[in-house]
Amino acid sequence: MIEKSIKTDRGNIYYWVNENNSSNAIVFLHGLTVDHTLFDMQVEFFSKDYKVITIDLPLHGKSIGYNGFSIDNVASDLENVQFF
Repeated sequence: MIEKSIKTDRGNIYYWVNENNSSNAIVFLHGLTVDHTLFDMQVEFFSKDYKVITIDLPLHGKSIGYNGFSIDNVASDLENVQFF
């Protein structure tokens, strides 16, 4: 998986993308108190057939330094994830 990040005024959001060039993608979003590693087994399984993206949502995992958390802010920031 290749680590990438979105740099925003509120903080950085980190995400990981595999090297599969499939036009079909699976995005894994975790719930509270976990991080992107929750999906390690799914990434291993699906990576051979799909582009796979895992994200440390704001205030979780590596994306811990984030100010102004709201669903609207996170949704707006996640629009900048580069899948391909």
